[in-house]
Amino acid sequence: MSKIQTLLIEDNAVEAQKIKESLEKNNFEIVAIASNLKEALGLYYSENIDIVIIDIFLNTKPDGITFAKIIVENKKTLKPFLFLTSAVSRVIFEDAKLTNPYSYLLKPYNEM
Repeated sequence: MSKIQTLLIEDNAVEAQKIKESLEKNNFEIVAIASNLKEALGLYYSENIDIVIIDIFLNTKPDGITFAKIIVENKKTLKPFLFLTSAVSRVIFEDAKLTNPYSYLLKPYNEM
């Protein structure tokens, strides 16, 4: 079975490594890790990926939502994505929900 090619968008290097290790144990391959909006967009359009896991806050800005808003504009290149974040604000959740993510998961997460 082939591994699920994944783009991880996470600005905290320690957290990114923990997520990477958890996903790799579960048949995911982390193609790349982006830590900011510009890098994430470049990798999204240049790498062969199946799914994107997005942290909402990148360097204290909700650039994860901005990323999602940009990628949903073009249905031909759209890949499934989900948010994995510690953002618990109702306003942030409602804004993120408008992008139609596959899921909205909170940190700390349960690996199961």
